[in-house]
Amino acid sequence: MVKNSKKVKIKQSPRWLALQILAAIVLIMWAVFALQSFFGFEFDKLGILPRSKQGLLGIFFSPFIHSNIEHIGYNTLALVFVSLVLALSFPKRFILIFLVLLTTTGVLVWIFARSAYHIGMSGVIFALIGYTVAYGIVRRSFLSIVLAILVGLTYGGLLYGILPLKLNVSWESHLLGVISGVFLGIILGSIDYKKAKLLKTEIESTTE
Repeated sequence: MVKNSKKVKIKQSPRWLALQILAAIVLIMWAVFALQSFFGFEFDKLGILPRSKQGLLGIFFSPFIHSNIEHIGYNTLALVFVSLVLALSFPKRFILIFLVLLTTTGVLVWIFARSAYHIGMSGVIFALIGYTVAYGIVRRSFLSIVLAILVGLTYGGLLYGILPLKLNVSWESHLLGVISGVFLGIILGSIDYKKAKLLKTEIESTTE
């Protein structure tokens, strides 16, 4: 009997890959929290400390650090909901959007926020919400508008988080996250709208 030594590569669907990435993000969040809760590790100083060399590490580490079970629980639910909307609707772009918003939000917090350790995924969540709403409005497609309305209605109340109402809450990361998300949403929404409009024009010209 002869066996074929060539391995058949099974190509994963973009949606499945995006969901795996989202699951990995959530798993890392909870793994870090478990290390803090059960083994006494203190990761708070890996948060963003604005305008300090040490705080630069927090740009990438801080979203995965949470102070208590309520903090991580609430952020997990919000992250999963908003990310699922993006991962299932725009799977090929999901990881790019997430990484860009995580980085830009972190950089802005490092530059402009008050001098304290800023931790948690909420800044990225606000950025994802801002992106989804801005993209939907600018792109002007039915799907994008529906997604924008869905996210806006579900988490619109979170926008109170951009106000300095609680001293122990990083409202700066919320506000700067929204700004990052809206800015990216406008850019990508404009690009996609122009591409769709150009394609429509080309199709109409070929059918005449």
